[in-house]
Amino acid sequence: MLVSGKSWLIRIPTSWLCVDYRAELVSLDQLLQREDIEQGDRLRLGVELASSLMHLHTTRWLDESWGKCDILFPQKASRKRRMSGEEIMILEADLKKPVVRSFRPQSHSRQQSEATARVPISYDKNLFSLGVVLIELWFGKRLQDLSEPQDTVVKDNPDFTNWITALRLVPIIEEEAGEMYGGAVRRCIQGMDSAVRTLENDDFKSKFATEVVSELERNCEAYTASLDG
Repeated sequence: MLVSGKSWLIRIPTSWLCVDYRAELVSLDQLLQREDIEQGDRLRLGVELASSLMHLHTTRWLDESWGKCDILFPQKASRKRRMSGEEIMILEADLKKPVVRSFRPQSHSRQQSEATARVPISYDKNLFSLGVVLIELWFGKRLQDLSEPQDTVVKDNPDFTNWITALRLVPIIEEEAGEMYGGAVRRCIQGMDSAVRTLENDDFKSKFATEVVSELERNCEAYTASLDG
């Protein structure tokens, strides 16, 4: 059983298990390790995940410390030919059908919450989790692979290191990506200017939709238009 941001609770369709799709799902973490996602797909995925967060953040299906290991994709078998002419079968992730891993055991959820508590975040931690994924999608790499030695200021605390890495990368993304994408990332990592800082508040959720989701959508549309032009 898996969750989709748009279709909510879904079962893995039997069609995924037939000729075209394989039973094994592949995670975003695995795809980032392979550096196997094109920029357009990464931008579209960022929009989908931000939009999904608005629906899933109050459910048991999404821990506040969610991340790339929780985003899964079905895999479709396709035939490819090598330079020699030999035909081979490979698995390709269907990036248009992201799903979120089913909720974890309570013990694992407690461990995630305790780990997140070691990071000084004073707002809804779901936003920080989204911000980290948006950073990873922009660079096409995992956050730990973007870390530098100086980011480890607290020994044996990888969560704090990730926080420092994310803060360091925000201005770089703003310079590379521009205000739409970079601004959305900054608001997720550093927090939005609001007295109330939780997605459970309707005003904050509306602000999130305007200043994060809509900005990611505009950036994705601009990227698509630049290719068409």
